[in-house]
Order: sequence, then structure tokens, then C-alpha cells
Amino acid sequence: MKTVPPNNTAIVNAVREFIASTLSTSVEKVTLEKSLFHDLGVDGDDALDLINGFSVKFNVSLKGFDFQKYFGNEAASGPVAFFVELFKKESSGKLLRLEVADLVRAASNGSFLDDASS
Repeated sequence: MKTVPPNNTAIVNAVREFIASTLSTSVEKVTLEKSLFHDLGVDGDDALDLINGFSVKFNVSLKGFDFQKYFGNEAASGPVAFFVELFKKESSGKLLRLEVADLVRAASNGSFLDDASS
């Protein structure tokens, strides 16, 4: 996504607090330039829950949002999980960055304008 610097302090703080609460981490760790997947480690079902919860809380449409561009699938537990994790590490460089600032912009606009391909 093309990040536009957010200018509404109230929305910035609300989005950061929502993400921190959802991830059970401190607000200080949730800075605007952090990528949900690459920096904060959000993936799979946790990412889906976060994005869906974000959509509801901030009244953001998910129309046109391509989840798989930004997040991988949840790894299964068991002996196969080790190999799945290895593959995820190799393919994680191919996932686009969805930064906290992108969520702030979406909360401001009411939708994800998924323009990563442009």
C-alpha cells in the first residue's frame, strides 16, 4: 500500500491502541512505520481476526482488500509445521508491507484503497 502520512492524532492513537490491545503488546511498539506481518509478526488467523476487528471497530470496508498480499496462512501444528515455517520464512519476503499507517489511512477514509499494484 502507498502510505500517506496520517494527520489526525485521535485516529492515529485509536488505531495504535487497538492494534496494541489486539496483540497484547505496548502502544510504544506499535509505531506508524511498523508492518503488521514483517515487524509485529501478525499472520494467519491472528491477522484475519485483527483485520476483521479493525474493519468493524473503525467502520472500514474490506472491499478490494487482498489479505493474501500481506499475510500468510496459519501453520498447522505437528511434524509438518517445521517445514511449513521454513517455507514461510523463504516466502515472507514476497509479502507486501501493510503498515500501521496504512490502517490509520483506511480508518480515515473508511476503506482500504488497495493500490499496492499501482
